[in-house]
Amino acid sequence: MLHTEEVGEGSWVEFDVFHNGAPESTPRVRITFTRCLGARMLAMGGEASDAIGVLAQSAWLSELNGLQQRYYPAYPDNFAKVRHFYFRGHDVTVEVLAEDCAWTFVRNAPRNGT
Repeated sequence: MLHTEEVGEGSWVEFDVFHNGAPESTPRVRITFTRCLGARMLAMGGEASDAIGVLAQSAWLSELNGLQQRYYPAYPDNFAKVRHFYFRGHDVTVEVLAEDCAWTFVRNAPRNGT
């Protein structure tokens, strides 16, 4: 289960971490982003390739930097600290452009999603 939300100045992604130790509940982790510039969800995933990471050579970030240089050349370093984070699950991949992220344990969520 994946939940994304943007409230005021904060943006975050929450996801349930499934494990075999507690069938009645699932830990939930919230990833909060600093200076989130964009997020997208893609209908692609893969059972054997669940992953979390940062793309070293991001076409999406290169495009953003190109637009910055074209339309705002006086601010060439505006996106210097921005990274391309990805979270790939079974059926979906979430990608986020942000400067940084922090992980926090939120709560134990019942498996039915409520």
